[in-house]
Amino acid sequence: TTGTAPDSQNISSGRKKASRKKAPEGSRRRFRLRVTPEFEAVAALGLGFAVVTCVARDDLPDGGAGQMAATVRAIQERCPDTGIEALIADYKGEESARRAVLEAGPDVLNHNLETVERLQRRVRPAAGYERSLAVRRRARELSPEIPTQSGLMLGLGEWDSEVAAALADLRTAGVSLLTLRQYLQPSPAHLPVARYVPPAEFDAWAQRARELGFAEVAAGPLVRSSYRTERFAGFTEQARAERRRGRPPPSRPPSRGDRIASRAARRRDSAASSRRLTSVPLRTRAPCARPPARSVLYCGRARSSRSSGARSSAGSSAPICR
Repeated sequence: TTGTAPDSQNISSGRKKASRKKAPEGSRRRFRLRVTPEFEAVAALGLGFAVVTCVARDDLPDGGAGQMAATVRAIQERCPDTGIEALIADYKGEESARRAVLEAGPDVLNHNLETVERLQRRVRPAAGYERSLAVRRRARELSPEIPTQSGLMLGLGEWDSEVAAALADLRTAGVSLLTLRQYLQPSPAHLPVARYVPPAEFDAWAQRARELGFAEVAAGPLVRSSYRTERFAGFTEQARAERRRGRPPPSRPPSRGDRIASRAARRRDSAASSRRLTSVPLRTRAPCARPPARSVLYCGRARSSRSSGARSSAGSSAPICR
């Protein structure tokens, strides 16, 4: 799928779930579910950056790593300008599964630690603290060019000294991108919120993480697992243009001056396009030819700015998507 799964979907409080009564056989509705392949959805939406994740597939021999790698390759083939983050499980420590995903070549590898070592058994009964750290260490050894990301939830009853130790462990494991977020109880069957962390405390932890050497940190009550990953990994419009020309994206995010110049250029292009609006019919266009910087689209009718003189005289036009 494209997008991130809920941060706390596997956190159980141990309460017994209420049993559901089965409906009579004759009263069940029959319907057909149409599933769109992930790469088709990315192409149709024109995404500039996609997050690929899945639920835990412990029923499969490889834990779903083969399907994850196939999805990453399919997106790269259909949308070569789109950046990809692979949000993976620990695959029970299987080396072959990790290697399969890394060989597919995602632009960012994410595996969340979720909480401190003392609360791992309660919050993540099927995972392990050391095993999650080993995923990151091995990823850095196998593919040092792929930046790794991880995240912690606060508000589960952790101590400040434990959070500081977890941050140090992540940095030692080679993690460069970090998210710190507030734990929110998805349902009464999940663990209750022990404490709502104030924004000022998130800011203090973000500063502490930067001092430890994290390249980028997103911390706040409303931050989620893959918050602004495309910006942290340096996937700007300039990076996508360089990728189209066959060069890899920059290894470091752009400076503040680059971002200001990029926004000014977009505003100028938008103003120029609005002056060229016309009522001619839209012409079909290959998807994902010029993906936008963000996953929000609006389309208008405009005369193509790259049309040659002969085509301009004929009045040809093309849609503009931003």
